[in-house]
Amino acid sequence: MAKRTTSTEKRNQISRRNFVKFGGAAIAGATISIPGLKPIQEEAQQKLTKAIGTHPLRRVTYRDVAKGAIGAFIGTTAHYSFIYGVKVAHQIDLTRAILLFPLAFAIGGVFLYITGFRKIKSTQLLWFLPVRLTALFITSLAVSFFVLYLLHPTFLHQPIEMFKTLATVQLSAIIGACTADLIGKEE
Repeated sequence: MAKRTTSTEKRNQISRRNFVKFGGAAIAGATISIPGLKPIQEEAQQKLTKAIGTHPLRRVTYRDVAKGAIGAFIGTTAHYSFIYGVKVAHQIDLTRAILLFPLAFAIGGVFLYITGFRKIKSTQLLWFLPVRLTALFITSLAVSFFVLYLLHPTFLHQPIEMFKTLATVQLSAIIGACTADLIGKEE
């Protein structure tokens, strides 16, 4: 009885014929069967599958739930801070609004130091705190401006009110940015 060839063997035979037919030049998509390679490929695939494990999105861990709860708390707090910040912005004067920016920066610095940078023993790495804080402050300021532009219809109408509104929302924005920066860090 004649040996039956599989589709893989047929492809390999065609590939070998094409390889020889075109003078041994490499052709995109051409496969060449090398004796003894299949067991090595299977072993490598099994090791890789074992090393990778399950996909992280296919399971929910306690850490995922905790991060979600923290994010929900911050989101809810930020929502009420936004509404209350807009209300307070109409009642404060410009001097207080100006003072809210350095206050937000200082609170962000304390927040970052207490929650993460305090553990750093090397003073050479501690210089990175102001750099990270400045980046987070500018990011939170830009995001606050964008959110106020999208959600507050009269935000851009009066420059003084815009400045005061941005100042009152900035404190909760920097705390949210620092929290988001710290969630998920490996220790």
